[in-house]
Amino acid sequence: MPPEPEEWLKLSEDELILRKCCYWSKISSFTSNLNSCIIEIPRSQMFTPEVLGQLLGKITVGQPL
Repeated sequence: MPPEPEEWLKLSEDELILRKCCYWSKISSFTSNLNSCIIEIPRSQMFTPEVLGQLLGKITVGQPL
């Protein structure tokens, strides 16, 4: 990762740049613990352009993620 957190993510109307890699997960339950919460996300759930398209496609037609 770049040393400055501001460099980890860049967003504009033309592009979205995520440094290193990103993973996604659907969180279906919440906790009342306000201090910390640990979740495990499998490496197989990498957030890629293809996965973004699949997720948006499912949302568009009302399918569960």
